[in-house]
Amino acid sequence: NLIENFYKAGFATEHIMDNVNKVMSYKSGENFSAVDVVVFDLDSARADFVKKGGTPSVIKKSNYTQVIEGNELPVGVLETSKSKIVNYYLNSGDVVVLASDGVFDAFKTSDNFAGFINNIPAINMQEFSKNILNQAIKLNRGQVYDDMTVMAIKVILNR
Repeated sequence: NLIENFYKAGFATEHIMDNVNKVMSYKSGENFSAVDVVVFDLDSARADFVKKGGTPSVIKKSNYTQVIEGNELPVGVLETSKSKIVNYYLNSGDVVVLASDGVFDAFKTSDNFAGFINNIPAINMQEFSKNILNQAIKLNRGQVYDDMTVMAIKVILNR
């Protein structure tokens, strides 16, 4: 909620992540969290990928995939820590895929994850996400060891 409220107030991504990191690092005990956020600008078709400790995201283009890697430390581990923010301009038909570590870990590598995504049709986003989830469960020999969530967003521009 804190990150969302900062965005709604109009703060820059770097400022938001620096302040959230400081707030979380000041609390006593183990207080850290992975951050995996994509902020879409609906006017420019720009997506800002904000990644701290999260799994890689994938952009499925018409004939290839682009992997967006994060940095390894979650928010709140260190008082000062640079967030990885990747700006990417999207095209109509691009699909952005975010997945939890339970899904990503089943694929073992970014190449395996992106390769699978590249080879499945992206017509219906619910079916697309379900295909990724089912493959992750299959790779785990039918077992679910961790939370498994997949979110896919297809970009459709009205230009």
